[in-house]
Amino acid sequence: MHIVRTTAKGIGWSLLLSFLALVIWANWEEKPLHAKVKPISMAIFNAGDLETTAAATELDQRLEQLPGVTACTANPESRLVAVTYDPDQLTEADLKRHIQQRFKHVAKPSFESVEPSGPQCPIPAEYIQKLEQFKYALNFR
Repeated sequence: MHIVRTTAKGIGWSLLLSFLALVIWANWEEKPLHAKVKPISMAIFNAGDLETTAAATELDQRLEQLPGVTACTANPESRLVAVTYDPDQLTEADLKRHIQQRFKHVAKPSFESVEPSGPQCPIPAEYIQKLEQFKYALNFR
């Protein structure tokens, strides 16, 4: 019985010290600014009949007036429209519908042909983001 109690006590202290080390690690630095703001989403559309700078400027102004849109840029050379927005107020389908009011041929562009050059990180980005979220959750600053 003494061995079980000693082992349980050792495991308990190990868990407590491990948790304390995690809290110290999480609070070692202040949270970065991006951890303190609400996340936004980005959508990119290909407007096939966006041809002039005037039309691009008009589309920018129209989309920036929508509630939830934080920024918009339309490029007549590439015919791409990039919009950053609050996903709680708008959806990508809403944005596409607003763009289709002015332009007939609106679709998602394909970036599959773009091959990344250089070495790739072997750890998936989702794992790194989850670790950051865990760290920020333990940060009390």
